[in-house]
Amino acid sequence: MEKSAPRRTAASLVDDNPYHLVTDDIRNDVTYVRDKKEGERPAYPFGAYGPGKGAPKQLIEGPLELSPEELRVQAYLARSTGALPQFEAQYAQLEQLMNSKVQNILANTEDAKRYAADESQPNRNDNLIKPAPGTWPLRVGQSTSASSGGLRPVQVRVRHPGLASALPQL
Repeated sequence: MEKSAPRRTAASLVDDNPYHLVTDDIRNDVTYVRDKKEGERPAYPFGAYGPGKGAPKQLIEGPLELSPEELRVQAYLARSTGALPQFEAQYAQLEQLMNSKVQNILANTEDAKRYAADESQPNRNDNLIKPAPGTWPLRVGQSTSASSGGLRPVQVRVRHPGLASALPQL
């Protein structure tokens, strides 16, 4: 008589995968189906991505996590200082980096699962204690050295009273 594998309980499955990391979920999260075309990226390209529930590491983070509002402000600042070509070049670099990250995740989904579940330090839970400084070169309030090829901080005068309180002082 052939022995069958022992039955696994729901609790033992959770112990083996405490962060609920599922390969198909990761693949579906970084792509989506629109008009019955598979494999397209989500509409907004720049956002952090951490699979599962509370996994210690995110697969996409750092300089690739930018809100549309951050990009809009940076574009306005770049345009007002004559640095629009630099902004466009940095945007293209970020877009290329994001695309390569997503392609790497799709090509190595099992490795991505292992990486996300890795509890070694540092991990995203550490960022709750000490946030990392901004890495986007045109981030508001971040000064760069003109001698190193960076942009000089600019003075921004906001005329709309509601916006004046919303933007940080430069």
